[in-house]
Amino acid sequence: MTNYNSSLYISIKHTIRNRQFQIKAQLTVSTGITVLCGHSGAGKSTLLNIIAGIIVPDEGHISLNDIVWFDSKKNICIPTHQRNIGYVFQTSALFPHFNCLNNVVYGIPKTTSKQQRIDHAMALLKQMNADYVAHQKPITLSGGETQRVAIARALANTPKVLLLDEPFSAMDDSLKTQLSKEINTSILALNIPVIYVTHHETKLTASQIVTMTNGHVTNEIVE
Repeated sequence: MTNYNSSLYISIKHTIRNRQFQIKAQLTVSTGITVLCGHSGAGKSTLLNIIAGIIVPDEGHISLNDIVWFDSKKNICIPTHQRNIGYVFQTSALFPHFNCLNNVVYGIPKTTSKQQRIDHAMALLKQMNADYVAHQKPITLSGGETQRVAIARALANTPKVLLLDEPFSAMDDSLKTQLSKEINTSILALNIPVIYVTHHETKLTASQIVTMTNGHVTNEIVE
């Protein structure tokens, strides 16, 4: 767990040429949960992909504390696997041939013994209230269970930043509210910058709410 306040700084511009659509964002994401909201097609997922290094922006700067991830002027672009980011997509992307425990184990760096990795994976599943599905295959899970396991796997490498791209979007409102309340405490306990993308109201305890409209971050509200 991070024991100090982290700060993720983003200042980028990027044009999606096949849509003639520009992403423009300048914001600081500190320790806690930042909710990034906006209508479908506003550019929220693209912005997350830029932060993660999946998409390289045309220009700008991204840094976590004093570590530069991207700087167009200095020709710096740290690859995704070196940014130590946990990322949960709208679809869970769990490996169907692994059980849930091994899905989480897969994300843990092989710097410790296999038993230590198994114990750590079980602890993460328990943290997400999903330890009871540890030995089940993803195909047997409900939508809520699947996303709990996906979040546990995203935490497996002890990330310095967590990105959540509408992880509950396919669920009905009552289940979405229930899961948001369940994971709220666990996410806050990470003590890292978290960006939660949604176009609906959320029950997460947000430290700030940022709105994105037509590719641009239009306002930043500190709660």
